[in-house]
Amino acid sequence: MEHNNKLDSLNRLYEIDHQLKKLGKEKKEIQDKCFHKVDGIIKFDESNILKVYCCDCYKELRYPTKEEQDNFLNNGNTRVPTANG
Repeated sequence: MEHNNKLDSLNRLYEIDHQLKKLGKEKKEIQDKCFHKVDGIIKFDESNILKVYCCDCYKELRYPTKEEQDNFLNNGNTRVPTANG
């Protein structure tokens, strides 16, 4: 019985990994088509590093400038121009 549970768990993990890869590819395709023309948004990534993301497709675009970081940390201003905007 325990062996079957392990196999079921492994099969489910395989399915999840497959779905994540497929969704990651789809996300990248959408982001690659985006022109990033609107303002970006500053937020912390998973490693607690400030980065600028596209408001339309959420692609990581760049690191904020010192001034943008200060505005975010001191005033809560999350909107910044994108490199293309």
